[in-house]
Amino acid sequence: MTIFKPGKLYRIHEEFYWLVFPTLEMALMAEGPEHTGGHALNQASFYGQRLKCHVQILEPEDIFCWLEQHGATIKLLSANGEVGWIYFPPENAWKDSITELI
Repeated sequence: MTIFKPGKLYRIHEEFYWLVFPTLEMALMAEGPEHTGGHALNQASFYGQRLKCHVQILEPEDIFCWLEQHGATIKLLSANGEVGWIYFPPENAWKDSITELI
């Protein structure tokens, strides 16, 4: 698994869209990033209605601050000031889709 560092800034790149959930438990329902913005919007709407919550989307070039990690979930602070969780699959298939900023 990618090792993220608390307090560091990271950028989403490539063509991936990450669903950001309000709780760790909800983030575990995701399967990883989405490959298109349209599908990400559909998935965010689906999970939002199903879980009765707001699901954010991190898009390519978005920046976030890593806060903590629990297994395959990452708690983050988005650039728009919202705190949430993403599911980062343990097989590391998407390890290159998030990079640390210096």
